[in-house]
Amino acid sequence: MASPGKNNLNDQPYSRATHTGFSDANTFGNVDLEKGKQKPQRRTLTLAEAPRHASRGRVIAVSRRTGQLPTVSELAKAEHPVGEDVDDHFLTLPKLAERYKVELDIVNPANSKGLSEKEAQDRLARDGLNQLTPPKEPNFILQFLGLLAEPLTIMLMVAATVSLVSQIFAEDGDFTPVYLGCVLFFVTFANTTVDFVQARKSAAMVKSLSALAPAKATVIRDGVAIEINASHLAIGDLTMLKSGDKIPADMRLIKVTEMTVDNSQLTGEGDPQKRSVKADNAAVLEAENLIFMGTTVVAGAGIGMVIKRGDATVLGNISALAGVAKDDMQSPLTKEIKAFVLLMGGTAFIIAVILFGIGMGRGNTFINSLSLAIGVFVAFALCGMPATVTMLLAYASQQLAKHNVLVKNLHAMDTLGAITLLCSDKTGTLTMNLMTVVEIWRHGRTKIDRGALEADTTDPNVRKNYLKMCMSLCNSANFVRTAENLALPLHDRATIGDATETAMLKYVTKTNDVDELRKEFPPALIVPFSSENKWAAGVFEDRSTGSHIVYLKGAPERVFRRCDTYIKYADDGSETTLPIDQELKDAFQTTYERMAGKGQRVIACSMLRLDKSRFPLGTKFEVDTFPSSGLTFLGLSALQDPPKPGVTEAIDECNTAGIQVMMITGDHPLTAEAIAREIHIIKGKTKNDVAKELKIPIEQVKPDQYDAVVLHGETLAVMSEDEWAEALLKKEVVFARTSPQQKLEIVTRSQAMGHIVAMMGDGVNDSPALRRADMGIAMAITGSEVSREAASLVLLDDNFCSVIVGIKRGRIIFSNMRKAVCYTLAHITGEVFPAILLLILGLPLGMSSFLILFIDLGTEIAPVMSFAFEVADPDVMLKPPRRAVVPKDVIIELDEEKNLQELTHIEIAEANEEELEEEADRGKSTIGKWRSHIYHRAVNFTSGNTFPFKDDSNPGDVKLVDQPCLLFAFLQTGFFTVLSGLAVYFSLFYYYNVSPSDLVNAAPDYFPASGDKVFTTHNGIELSPNRQDAILNAVQSGYYFNVAIMQFFTAYILKASDNVFCSKAAFDNKVHYAAFVFSLCIAFFVTHVPGVQTVLGSNYFQLWALLIPVGGGFLHVFFEGIKRAIMSK
Repeated sequence: MASPGKNNLNDQPYSRATHTGFSDANTFGNVDLEKGKQKPQRRTLTLAEAPRHASRGRVIAVSRRTGQLPTVSELAKAEHPVGEDVDDHFLTLPKLAERYKVELDIVNPANSKGLSEKEAQDRLARDGLNQLTPPKEPNFILQFLGLLAEPLTIMLMVAATVSLVSQIFAEDGDFTPVYLGCVLFFVTFANTTVDFVQARKSAAMVKSLSALAPAKATVIRDGVAIEINASHLAIGDLTMLKSGDKIPADMRLIKVTEMTVDNSQLTGEGDPQKRSVKADNAAVLEAENLIFMGTTVVAGAGIGMVIKRGDATVLGNISALAGVAKDDMQSPLTKEIKAFVLLMGGTAFIIAVILFGIGMGRGNTFINSLSLAIGVFVAFALCGMPATVTMLLAYASQQLAKHNVLVKNLHAMDTLGAITLLCSDKTGTLTMNLMTVVEIWRHGRTKIDRGALEADTTDPNVRKNYLKMCMSLCNSANFVRTAENLALPLHDRATIGDATETAMLKYVTKTNDVDELRKEFPPALIVPFSSENKWAAGVFEDRSTGSHIVYLKGAPERVFRRCDTYIKYADDGSETTLPIDQELKDAFQTTYERMAGKGQRVIACSMLRLDKSRFPLGTKFEVDTFPSSGLTFLGLSALQDPPKPGVTEAIDECNTAGIQVMMITGDHPLTAEAIAREIHIIKGKTKNDVAKELKIPIEQVKPDQYDAVVLHGETLAVMSEDEWAEALLKKEVVFARTSPQQKLEIVTRSQAMGHIVAMMGDGVNDSPALRRADMGIAMAITGSEVSREAASLVLLDDNFCSVIVGIKRGRIIFSNMRKAVCYTLAHITGEVFPAILLLILGLPLGMSSFLILFIDLGTEIAPVMSFAFEVADPDVMLKPPRRAVVPKDVIIELDEEKNLQELTHIEIAEANEEELEEEADRGKSTIGKWRSHIYHRAVNFTSGNTFPFKDDSNPGDVKLVDQPCLLFAFLQTGFFTVLSGLAVYFSLFYYYNVSPSDLVNAAPDYFPASGDKVFTTHNGIELSPNRQDAILNAVQSGYYFNVAIMQFFTAYILKASDNVFCSKAAFDNKVHYAAFVFSLCIAFFVTHVPGVQTVLGSNYFQLWALLIPVGGGFLHVFFEGIKRAIMSK
């Protein structure tokens, strides 16, 4: 327990979650500190048994049907079994090298010459690129027909067909049904063509963006390790593999260091499979010395020789047998919009049928009633909306690519703008990933060892400087061995390896030739660093003494636990080996805290010289049994990695936008806290700070007395639900010394608290958390291929600031979609109201079905799509996220349940779709149940989704189509559109000597005339049937223009986010005004071209009538300004 005056190695907010920093114990609670894994204590709960917590929702696993790849046994029974032509696993390494004509160093494959660059290029020219043949793109005709099969499109074509068939009931010479049917078919096909072209453009855009982050492979050519695109691998290439790599081709392993692979994509085997250089099984898919394209290196490292590429690989054969799965490129928001469009279409159909019946009851002819019903149906049918949304999302994805943000699927665009919690790693994301050794500490020296950091002379005693030897030998980093690179200054040389090991390599290279040291002390065993162990080790031959030396380096607390002795150094250069004592422990902790408190990464080094009588040269060591305890502590090295420029400002912007930024790192808590404070993730006091300030025991500090939490990963397993809630409810949270597996629990618990979580990760073990997060974000430069595959968004520059750009763009696109939807809904009232007046007051129809068609599927298309080019509202990053953070249930799939059971302590309930629906319906009225069921079925129907739809929206959420949107569109805009429309309607009729009183009950006998009836006006003027038709067509054309012009003012209001009376923002999008001019051209074409007038029933009208909707538009703007002023007060 930390005392008030003594800062602990980590900041612990809970009395039961403590850690001394270098305890001799290897277990903590029920946690294995060395493995970092929790002992599973789990039982499956039913939905009723799952407890409800005040701070978070439940985690519910729901079954889902998924397609299965062929099993190993099915592949073996195939007519041509996969891999039947492969015998490379039986060959000796010399025979293998001879077969593929590769220069191979049998003893040390890493020193092989491999293929020459010329030979590799010759083989590529002969064999082609290493890639699977992409699945055949659907025939464009079938794609077009598929769009015609959309429910709403089918309804329109049925209406067109009914209209054509109804010609048999029409009077002689009346071809209105034929005209209407043909126009409906034409406009439907035209709209479908727009959807088709836009869908193909969006697909091509997403495909082109995916090429920005190609898969890479490290190969040995001409004796040099180089990085190339995986598609440029040639047969016989020697490929270096490490943990997290996606295997780019089928290979025969020639060197292995504790390698395990995940073959589940091929065989369904969930557990990692161990690999070796020799094969114990004749079956190709089970041979331990073969690895296959598409599988993953889970742990360890190795070198493999490419034996099969592209379609010739096992994956290529399986793809041919099973077919290639297609990604669902529909985002959840797109699915919801499609469902909304379908519901609007269903509503339109019902209203149209009702109005058709009323029209027939009032004595309208069958043709007129049908025309009226079709017009109302078209007014409500939002045919172009799904294509508009797809285009908006695709355009935003293309814009993000310019800012080094690769959106792998359009779902990411939905989520970006809704993020409430951003979980970020530290190294390489928040910091520059340019590690530099800034200090070496060896106990006993009174002077801080910084002299060698700037040294430029050879250290002749390096073989006795065991700390330097540890940094040199226990190090996987290498310089890229090209003459050009080696000629560069040391700090500019390119390397292969992570930032920490690169820094140590360059530090030692200042004074010594690391390659010479590695040749002098060859490895007998290499144990790569793992996030579970948090250390790396190696056993090396010391041929000068005929013995072995073990070097082990890593997290200081982990390394220190393995040490029994230490070397005490004197300023005169003498050294003494002593047992671990309190003097060292105090000095260790003080130095560790000092270094970590400055934000430095601290690495401890240790060694053990083995007894050569027990371990003579040639001894084979195993990872699980090599001597790794009783080590001698050598000292600490501190590495500095400064924050990236702009990160602090980006985090401040997140805080302003209501987005919490949480750091999750493997570094020491003090290091993490120091960096977090520097970049403003933490600003307030921690529990330790309060305890020290008030001089009270830490357990007496109350939750409301501190603002920030820094948690050590080893405490997570023993934290209760209340302790988790207390930590995650804080706004400033840092998780330190965490394993990638623990990220999964952090993400899941945060989601259950109601957060929309974005998770940034780069390692192979980050994949479960990346997939579980609402948005997985991977790194293109430092990230593993597996993490990039699991993520839905990739940062091409590994820069945290790029995420903020993405969040801003996500908010912009949601705002633009709201504007587009609201704009589309706004004209419906103006189109439908004339039909209501016809049925109630008997007024002639103010807008024909033809003209309604050309509003919805003609003049509106370009302005709606132009909303994609809207710039950001000034306050887009000043508003809170659109999703409220309140507890909610988290729905997972059964395959995720296994990960959560093994890696977390979260209780999981299992349920089926019926149980979820039954629970959701409790307390709802019968109408509420039906409404919910209809909406959910529409979502699943339009998306082809079989997964249970669970509406997790909250009352505080900002939705795409909400009550304010509907009120603005149907009531406010509808009122002014109808008001100005009626003014145009009555003004034009009056211009032709027809007064309002004349018009009441004039329909259905007049305008248009029934038979040869002549209409007599109030002043005795007689109007023939032809004259009645001409006047009605002119009035309807004027009303048509009224709707188009009023929509311009509606768009202005939606765009004027600053000051509606004099808005600069409303004119930023020049594309919209070009689209409006284009729409006006369509309107003039429809109403003023003679041949078109005949078909559509339009006519010339007095252009002075257009001043009425212009005035109505300004009146609408004035009303909106007054409304905003009142609401702001």
